[in-house]
Amino acid sequence: MHKTKKKASKIVSVLAAAMLVVMAFSMTAFAAGYEDLEAGKTYVADAELSCFVAAMGGVEFGGGGIFDGKVTINVDAGGNKSITMNFATGGFVIYSVQAVTFLDANATASNSTREVPDGTIGIYDEDGVTIITEGVSYTESSNTAEAPNGSQVNYIDSITFPLPYDSNTYGLTFYLNSQVMGMQFGKAAGSTNTSAYAAMLTVDWSSVTKVAVADETNQQSAVVNYNVPEGYEVSIPATITVDSSSKTGSYEIKAGNFVVAEDAYVTVTAATSGSVTNGSKSIAFTNALESGKLEAAGDKLNGTVTITGSATAAGAYSGTLDFTISYFSE
Repeated sequence: MHKTKKKASKIVSVLAAAMLVVMAFSMTAFAAGYEDLEAGKTYVADAELSCFVAAMGGVEFGGGGIFDGKVTINVDAGGNKSITMNFATGGFVIYSVQAVTFLDANATASNSTREVPDGTIGIYDEDGVTIITEGVSYTESSNTAEAPNGSQVNYIDSITFPLPYDSNTYGLTFYLNSQVMGMQFGKAAGSTNTSAYAAMLTVDWSSVTKVAVADETNQQSAVVNYNVPEGYEVSIPATITVDSSSKTGSYEIKAGNFVVAEDAYVTVTAATSGSVTNGSKSIAFTNALESGKLEAAGDKLNGTVTITGSATAAGAYSGTLDFTISYFSE
């Protein structure tokens, strides 16, 4: 019996030692992701955001493109860490309704049944209950998304949270809105409040990569030369048709593809009279073209040809009207 006890004692000692080794290795591996971060450096890592709501058949609002799956970790000179998340609009189909989700810093709704006031942006402390808002900052996109009341909201495109402790997971709180409805995410650890929903960020510290920073930076400038040759187009109608009943024919002079110097312009003038003929028969006409400068593409001048003579014979009469196009550089 004495020998048996001794052997069992040795086995227990060996197992205990082995457990200590495993625990020490696990703790070192777990902490290495944090301890390897150098003061004054910036890192990026893979991450996942879960904002699961059991209602509506179960919806994971952390997906749908609202979060890009990356975090930036900044370590200041004192070793204090902060983490930045980038956001955009997300898309879900819920009960055949296309919902566009986004983070809203100025929530107008109010729901007293949840644990966190609407619009709060923060991170839970290590106790899982205390919400830290000091040191939290955010930026808003110049783009907008529609809120439930139909207004356009400049949604949050990044949030920076201080990291109060080292962990793989962090509880967050923020207001997630859409054109259908909005909801404040945030739930204390151990809470049984069925109206509260947690927002959990999981960081893969094994994926941490240091952001390279240049040891030295200088700037030089290059002159960019681009020569644009001057040119312009003026459209003159190929044919001016005079109406037989009104004895008038309207036409249009139009500027196109104008690339000219500043203050340069084009004028168009034309003969004020002429005639159309049919064999030996001739009928006089007058021409009135408005004066003006063509300075850019799209500028127009309107004109009218009016038959002033009397026809002595039926038939098709034709003639020409000459135009003069002049370019002025000043």
